[in-house]
Amino acid sequence: AIHSLTRSRPGNAPVPESRPILALTPEPTLARTLTPLRVLVAEDNDFNSQLLQELVASRGHTVRIAQTGLEVLRLVAEDAYDMLLLDIHMPELDGFGVIRAIRERERERQTGRRLPVFAVTARSRKEDRERCLDAGMDDFLAKPIRATDVWAAIDRVVLSQATQLAR
Repeated sequence: AIHSLTRSRPGNAPVPESRPILALTPEPTLARTLTPLRVLVAEDNDFNSQLLQELVASRGHTVRIAQTGLEVLRLVAEDAYDMLLLDIHMPELDGFGVIRAIRERERERQTGRRLPVFAVTARSRKEDRERCLDAGMDDFLAKPIRATDVWAAIDRVVLSQATQLAR
């Protein structure tokens, strides 16, 4: 939230300002205040999937967990999601196989809808990020998972949706 502050003189008398000084506080973010997203979390590690689920849900969004790459593809085919947090190292089909299948399906259907996909991986070198983006992912979240990174990713999706609706 943005709060308006005024400067103080000695003795706590406010100094008149032609414009307020702004202080930013982390709560609530866009991720909490706009329409809830449907987020698919693709993570086979129980600790990481629970952490991602709690971080996303704490902002009022609904979460579905997939523990294998094939399960991700099944869920995406059955239902519409607003965002996918995709672990790169998934059993049965890795994140790169998942993103290839998702993007191919989007091209075949020609709906113009593109699922925002954020890679989630412990590999955080520049080359790893570029490989994910080149494969068709929209962004990259490094492990260990940080709440601020997850919330920022959600904010980007929310802002993107709001921009598309405004057109």
